[in-house]
Amino acid sequence: MQEDDLVSSATRALEQAGTEPTERGYTDLDVESVVVAHYAVTLGMSYEDIERMMGLSRATVARRLLHAKTKGWILPARVSVPPELKAEYVQRVECVDLEESLEEHLRPFGLRKATVVSDKRVQNNEAYEVTARVGQAASARLLEALDKRDRTSEPDQVVIGINWGYSTRWVVQHFPPQDSDNPDLAFVPLIGNLSVDERRTKEYEEAWLCSANRLARLASEKFRSGDPRRLATPAIIPRSFLGDKSKLDAVWEFIEEDASYKRIFGAGHRRGEPCGDDTLMGRMDTVITGMSALEATSSLVEMAHLLIPGELEFLKNAGFVGDLGGHLICDPERKVFDPDALQLAEALGELVVSARPEDFKAVAERAAASDEPWKGVFMIGRGRNKAHALVAACRMRAVTELFTDRSTAQAMVELLSGEPWPRGVLETAGLPSK
Repeated sequence: MQEDDLVSSATRALEQAGTEPTERGYTDLDVESVVVAHYAVTLGMSYEDIERMMGLSRATVARRLLHAKTKGWILPARVSVPPELKAEYVQRVECVDLEESLEEHLRPFGLRKATVVSDKRVQNNEAYEVTARVGQAASARLLEALDKRDRTSEPDQVVIGINWGYSTRWVVQHFPPQDSDNPDLAFVPLIGNLSVDERRTKEYEEAWLCSANRLARLASEKFRSGDPRRLATPAIIPRSFLGDKSKLDAVWEFIEEDASYKRIFGAGHRRGEPCGDDTLMGRMDTVITGMSALEATSSLVEMAHLLIPGELEFLKNAGFVGDLGGHLICDPERKVFDPDALQLAEALGELVVSARPEDFKAVAERAAASDEPWKGVFMIGRGRNKAHALVAACRMRAVTELFTDRSTAQAMVELLSGEPWPRGVLETAGLPSK
């Protein structure tokens, strides 16, 4: 049955639905309708996803959406919840209160909006499902924002940076193919190509699927924005160059002569100089990125083989919590003071050919000075082990909009509130016990 047919049958069924308000001032139909509208409108979930999430039939989903629309609760790209429904809506959705708490804690650091999705698994307990749902929410939000751009008054291209990663991949995959050309959009990879031993099947496939070059190309195809930009350099310089200044300088001289690197980052990027307006990084409006915790399963360890176990523990104990674009970061409120750890982190950063944390901060700062909803750093990440890394990135003022799931948001709120975490969570997240 098509969705139009579902709506027609829903219209007839509404006349038979129990819509009499109770002493509470609203009905169970009202509550369920506004929850369905949240999933469909705010998170952009499909009828099928909502069926599985709530255990409803497709016809019932259609009826609930029609009821919410008839009541005037569905606005463009969001749901307007009546005050009398607010408490039960929050309880049913589970995440709205966490969104508000995250925004309250992190707004002083430039966070514009937090989106938290349910972490309930419904598709045969597939491990990927929650990550895909978070990516779907980010995709819907960014698409909504891009639809608001004024193409007539802003002739310059909107430059969108795409970072590597599993989370970023789900955002791009959920972009729907557009019906018209969008030549004013330019998708740009923020890290080079990751090469791994082809005999390591899992790592090889992930390196290809999550490649920034591949994702930038896929986004360009879906938006029909023309030829995508490409970064031809490697993502990681081999560890054998670690600490060898003369050899490393020779490699970087070669990289800096690459036309694609100069077009994206320009001269002086390696030395930490700001990217000029003549570079794509210097003109970047938007970044889509994930966030990695500092752990044995991170890309820097599993795919890039940049970190070895002893170094990983040393850096975690010193206070580093994750990597942003392959560059190690710490929480600004829990800085690293160990000079050996700082030196090692800097040396490892010399082996990564990508946007730096300062670049993400610059994009977020430009977005803060603008009222354009598509500008800024859209960060996607989930997993309680990533909570401190996500908090650190926000406190660095490198995040404009955050997309995560319920359990991760809860861990972030606990950390931001200064509440003690159970020891198992502390050890998993790499935090010092209290």
